[in-house]
Amino acid sequence: MDVPGKTEPLPWDDWTLGLRLVVLTGGIPATFPLPDSGKITLGRGETCEVRVDDASVSREHARLSVDGRRLTLEDLGSSNGTRVAGRRLGQGERASVDVDVVFELGAVAVVVRGAAPAAPAHVVSSLDAPAPGGKMAQAAALADLVARAPVGVLVLGETGVGKTVIAERIHRASGRTGDLVKLNCAAVPETLLEGELFGYERGAFTGAQAAKPGLVEAADHGTLLLDEIGDMPLATQAKLLHAVESGEVTRLGALKPRSVDVRFIAATHRDLPAMVAAGAFRADLYYRINGITISIPPLRERRDELLTLAVHFLSSTCARMGRETPRLLDGAKNALLGHAWPGNLRELRNVMDRAALLSLGAEIDADAIHIEGTPRAGLGDVARPAGAVATPSAHEPAPGDLRKDLSDFERDRIVAALEEAGGNQARAAELLGLPLRTLVKRLTRHGLTRARRRESD
Repeated sequence: MDVPGKTEPLPWDDWTLGLRLVVLTGGIPATFPLPDSGKITLGRGETCEVRVDDASVSREHARLSVDGRRLTLEDLGSSNGTRVAGRRLGQGERASVDVDVVFELGAVAVVVRGAAPAAPAHVVSSLDAPAPGGKMAQAAALADLVARAPVGVLVLGETGVGKTVIAERIHRASGRTGDLVKLNCAAVPETLLEGELFGYERGAFTGAQAAKPGLVEAADHGTLLLDEIGDMPLATQAKLLHAVESGEVTRLGALKPRSVDVRFIAATHRDLPAMVAAGAFRADLYYRINGITISIPPLRERRDELLTLAVHFLSSTCARMGRETPRLLDGAKNALLGHAWPGNLRELRNVMDRAALLSLGAEIDADAIHIEGTPRAGLGDVARPAGAVATPSAHEPAPGDLRKDLSDFERDRIVAALEEAGGNQARAAELLGLPLRTLVKRLTRHGLTRARRRESD
């Protein structure tokens, strides 16, 4: 699923005067208006038109020339280099710069954006202010902005808000040729986490009968998403910091490190600064992964897109069931909009899955919206004349049939999650939004546990 509110580069013919330069220093975007024509020096020096206060930037680092619709960048002999589209410019070399494509001054990402209302220099970018597309659109725009920048990204948000969706968006737009590899640090036992991340050699420990590359190696030339990094043990944090800084990883039991080219994205619902202050998270790792922070708002703050997401989930489920997507009636919409959604997108998906199962016609009313903890009338609690007897409708299934349908639907969802997770129960539990222990119980209930092997007679 793509996040709503994606920003597309403005075509040249639609531009008006008023380009702006967006500089990402310390994870905070700052914007500078550009003239219609002229030359602008970028660097740490006080005489530069755009001052970039970062140790990796030279006093006079680069010069940006603006000539109407033409943009040219020139390196001024910088110590740490000027890169355009990943290629380092030689001293005095010039290169064309496209709008909405990130270039680099040392370790600082910079991009020229399209026309916008004039703003004074040295102010926070408009990406941090309310935008017509809503809060999620702002997060998506910032993700697009930093996708090609060589900076670590920290995605913050409550459980189930869509942090993985943002990571997938960044990877797709990054231009990296490798895979997006995901690891939920909270779902792997502490004793196994280091081996999962860094791999091991044959004989490294009892049971290591063959060498196994870790997930960092698997993400070479790609992106590694470390979900719930706040749950990573301190000992593993130290080894991760070395891998992030050096670009090298050493398998358990190995004597020599291996070089890797990995883009790291971290995500968590925890308050990492508070954990740093309490000594529960390494400060050096926090500052290393927090090149730019993207905060994902909870669903209760995204009312403008809630119904769109609900219809998306409903359509996906109906497509799997081989039926037409029902229409949401006003009562159903009001029920959805009136809920606080503490479980965010995962909770909404489950509600719409149940609605798809319980709806019998071409429309969905409030009775099909089953939200846990929300008082609602039962299917038979409609007003009827005094003395009338409630009889099953020809359009309603018997209670026993409904329970079986729900059980079958749950079993199908579990099987689909296991298939998507490649049989990994911890990953399947994450996809379903269930604790691992609960999933194991339901596997037993539905007869999905693996049979023990018996020696042949």
